[in-house]
Amino acid sequence: MVIGQNNGKEIDFELTFKDSTYSFINEHHDFPNRIRYKQLAGDRIHISVEGKSGKAHAFYVHKIKTDSLSENPNYDRDLATKLGADDYGMKSYIFVLLKTGQNKTTDKQLIGESFKGHMENIGRLVKNGQLIVAGPFGKNDSGFRGLFILNKVATIEQAKEILQTDPAIKNGLLEPLYYSWYGSAALSEYLPFSEKIWKKNIDLLPT
Repeated sequence: MVIGQNNGKEIDFELTFKDSTYSFINEHHDFPNRIRYKQLAGDRIHISVEGKSGKAHAFYVHKIKTDSLSENPNYDRDLATKLGADDYGMKSYIFVLLKTGQNKTTDKQLIGESFKGHMENIGRLVKNGQLIVAGPFGKNDSGFRGLFILNKVATIEQAKEILQTDPAIKNGLLEPLYYSWYGSAALSEYLPFSEKIWKKNIDLLPT
């Protein structure tokens, strides 16, 4: 899966094994269409990434023994478990870019009610622990309006279902673009503090 390509969808490669080489192949894909991992002597692996046009990259890697990895003296197992962190303190999220939608209506009542519901829906998702980052972009030529980072959402399909509860998205005033994203599992820990530092409420995505 590559951010910004193929509408955020996964691309399947078929795995084969021959002559100490693991090959992942998709002949219909442009680049890469073949990725090969070949076990060499000792702890070395040769990796080649190839495309239809003849474009290719190759490099060597060395295996790192797990006992050589440094342990974190501040590691809190209970907190890591609570936040769903992996061994690296990370986890998977769904990253959502919000663009100006296809609905170009000038109906002020519809627009006002949709964005009022949009803000209310943000509050509900935050309360449910499903939305941990939200914010607007400044004016730009790409039509980007804001972003969400969704938590406790396993798939892009589930994210789409959840965000259909947002009136601005449902009414086509905002268009969401979905991507899988890997980040710190501690990201949500700032939320309790966020409620203590705002003085005035703002409209997250002004019309």
